Amino acid sequence: MKKLLPLLSVLLLISCVQEDIQQPVGSDFEVLNIERNQTDILIYYNLDILYTGKVDSESLIKKVKEIHQQYSELNMTIWLSKESYKNKMDGVFDSSIDENFIVKSQSSWSKKIDYLEWTQFFGELEDLNGKRAKLVSYKTPLKEKRDSKPYDLKKDEKYGIKDIIDITVTTNYNCRLLPDPDSNQELTRIPENTELVVLESKDVQQGRLLNKWYKVYYGGYTGWTSGWNMKEEPELRVLSYEESMKNYEKKIGKKPTHNPLTGKLPIIDNWLKKNKNNYKTIKYRQWYEPYVINNQWICRVQYDEEIGGIKITSDMLFIVRGGEIINVSEK
Repeated sequence: MKKLLPLLSVLLLISCVQEDIQQPVGSDFEVLNIERNQTDILIYYNLDILYTGKVDSESLIKKVKEIHQQYSELNMTIWLSKESYKNKMDGVFDSSIDENFIVKSQSSWSKKIDYLEWTQFFGELEDLNGKRAKLVSYKTPLKEKRDSKPYDLKKDEKYGIKDIIDITVTTNYNCRLLPDPDSNQELTRIPENTELVVLESKDVQQGRLLNKWYKVYYGGYTGWTSGWNMKEEPELRVLSYEESMKNYEKKIGKKPTHNPLTGKLPIIDNWLKKNKNNYKTIKYRQWYEPYVINNQWICRVQYDEEIGGIKITSDMLFIVRGGEIINVSEK
């Protein structure tokens, strides 16, 4: 009996520790790992979950909010595959990680932050990669500044303009100034905590989210910077899938569609037919659904072909805009 007492004590201790761990409650997910940590004044959790619900930005935002509300201090990652998660934890290189690690998030009442960040490199949400969505408004609204020089408007009492109020925003990060929201050309960088006068603003679609972009002047340049870079983050607006596709098609042309009988994308198959001397040897392995990156349709196909009697497997990306292929590269 005496020999059993230490063992019973250990089992009792383990049982108490397990009871102290607060498990998340809800549907459409499975806990992959949960850790409870404690400082002198705070209890915080690290949580990794397997998401099994609908994979779109609106559904994921709702799920993250639901889980965040259950904890005061939480760091969380969301995955679409157990195998990819295990490989990541084991330090095994696996390209599927880029597709199946889709969200990391943090909620902290002590730091007054609550956000999610999109992390998927390839897949339905890849055009949101690196973007953040604020979930709770801890920040101040846009400020009105009455003592600065006006930019675009003119005082004209004839039209009822007696005073001009400049809208200002303040950078929350070191961020880029671009000539246009669709551009990747960096004019300059704007330091954190820089107050900027808004010359103009417009909504820009990024994935299924509408983001407010601001036209500002800084460091000798006039350009555009994202509202997500600001302390006064704009309201999060999520479009339906139909709305987002309709907007993209207006801007970059109709989405390439698969032939319902063969499964092929005709625009890609015709290009290969014209440009590959060994086209007759090609056997398609997999066609992927087209998606948008940098306002271009990305079409991916995998196929086998024979060159000099040797079988070769290719994984190709075709960039389409306005109904034309503008670039072809290996994935």
